Amino acid sequence: WIWYDDGDEGEMNIKEDKWRRSLHPDKFIRENTTRDEKKQAHIDKLELGSRIAVYFPHEKEYYSGTLTKKREVSAQNGPHRIKYDDGDKEWTDLRKRKFKLIAKKADLLEVGSRVAVYDEKRKKNYHATVIKIKPERARRHKVKYDKESRGKEWLN
Repeated sequence: WIWYDDGDEGEMNIKEDKWRRSLHPDKFIRENTTRDEKKQAHIDKLELGSRIAVYFPHEKEYYSGTLTKKREVSAQNGPHRIKYDDGDKEWTDLRKRKFKLIAKKADLLEVGSRVAVYDEKRKKNYHATVIKIKPERARRHKVKYDKESRGKEWLN
């Protein structure tokens, strides 16, 4: 239980491995745990455009969105801007939120996968096969089109 100066009280679940008592019996000092460090490393790998699902505990549900901005931590707002699929936007601190990465469909491709590539100019899909993958490249999937005249192309 926590007793506040204004007389309010409330229950708080504090795990012993996340907190340690200081020299002052009425204060706690936050310690980084291995779990915190792993989560921060996971967050550091997120790129703008990453698809994530953020958990909302009061609704007991994950909501999907896209990481649109990252910045330094602010006293007023979190360092991560999420645009949710339903149109809502929020600044939040993912270090304090439960979330999971949503794999991009392109990350699920392998050599031999059949794909349809949309041509913006012609407003048409062209069928192709993934013939090579180089994860270190920005455009990491090399495809060979079924239509010979289209040839081969590196795509994201």
